[in-house]
This record gives sequence, C-alpha cells and structure tokens, in this order.
Amino acid sequence: MILIPIDRDSIRRNKNAGSTESCYPGLPFEVFDDQGKVIGMEREVHRVYHQPIPEFSYDHQNIELTCPACGEKVMSEDLEEYVVDPGLEWNTNNCCPYCEGQIPIQREKMSRDELSAFMKEQE
Repeated sequence: MILIPIDRDSIRRNKNAGSTESCYPGLPFEVFDDQGKVIGMEREVHRVYHQPIPEFSYDHQNIELTCPACGEKVMSEDLEEYVVDPGLEWNTNNCCPYCEGQIPIQREKMSRDELSAFMKEQE
C-alpha cells in the first residue's frame, strides 16, 4: 500500500465551516413587461443541501507512482476513481488511466484535533 501524504502547505480553515447549504447561480433569463419589452435580466439561484462543511480542508501531494499491472508512470492526481459496490459496501478503486489496473494507495488523513494543533503551530 502506497501512502499519499497530505500537502502540509495546503491545510486551511474553511470560511464556511459548518454550513449545510451552498448556492450556485443559474443561467440568466430576460424579464418582459406586458408589451413584450425586455425590462431586465434575472438569474435563478440553485440551492444544494449537503453534510456540514468541515472546519479544515487540505490537498494531497501529487506523487509519481508506477502501475503494478502495466509498468506505466502515473501521477497520483491522474488516477481514475471507480466506485465499486460489493454487496452493501461502497469502495473506491484507484485505477491506472492506461490499463485500468488497480494501484494500491491510501491517502493520509488527519483528525480535526491534529489539524487544529498543526494550524496553531503555524501561527
């Protein structure tokens, strides 16, 4: 198993931490009066509800890997993630973009407490 480390320079506090709603602008459309004249433009707002945004976010380092199936050099950001459903569990396989062979990786994780301590050290 190859560990993909966290890029320590990318650790940041999310300004919208805890939010469970995100808004995205839709396509603009024209507004007409009774005579058919354009009186303005409006834009719909799409609301998406989701799990609370975490307090911290980070990226992983982009490291070079060698596919065990075909031998090609692959950057970790270029791996294709396929979701497989064996029964009731969802697993993600990280596959080579050349041969679709599985590359055994694990992305480093940090707990909220570890992230908080790291951010305090940086101040």
